[in-house]
Amino acid sequence: MAHSIVRLSPKYATDRFRWMSLGDTESNWFDRHVMAVYREPKHQFNLRLASAGFPLSMAPMRLARLIWQTIGSWPFRLVSGFDVETLKRARNPGFYDPWDPDEVTLHNPDYFGLFKAKLDWTMVRCMDVRQKWIGNRDYSVSDHAYLMVKVTPDTPEKIENTHEVWLTRRRQWQPNASAPYRRTTIGVSILIAIITIITQLVIHLTS
Repeated sequence: MAHSIVRLSPKYATDRFRWMSLGDTESNWFDRHVMAVYREPKHQFNLRLASAGFPLSMAPMRLARLIWQTIGSWPFRLVSGFDVETLKRARNPGFYDPWDPDEVTLHNPDYFGLFKAKLDWTMVRCMDVRQKWIGNRDYSVSDHAYLMVKVTPDTPEKIENTHEVWLTRRRQWQPNASAPYRRTTIGVSILIAIITIITQLVIHLTS
């Protein structure tokens, strides 16, 4: 859980993406940068994750790939903080989640209703979700909603075409796809504006 007022917590969201993902929710950020990147042989590294930090997050993927191929991985490692091995492993082998990235599953009353998030995922692979349920919507039993799905195993033919089936199911269960990049871009732009104003104010007061 790394958005909303949790960004100010000394316990949670303590890495650089506390601020570099400003304007986005944790679930949408994870869905777009990890779940949406399929582990295919022609792309050995997760460049969406590598370029997750500003200013690389504003570059089209083709440009990010060109930069990687031209001058290497060091700008991405410097900005994102992820090493090459992590970027290689952080590719989706075919899991999908039959819930929208904005589906709220956590609501803790300790935060006075200011923090709600999708903290729970149902990772499904080589199975077809036929029905799904979500319960404890009033959060009377726990601060988490429960997720339940009914699945059937895939046929050998579908398993042979895992990539195509995975794409179809992501479109099926997430018709609106992930949150657009502009949310993160707007958030980061606001952060830069605030830092610039504070810097200018400090310079003015100390001059």
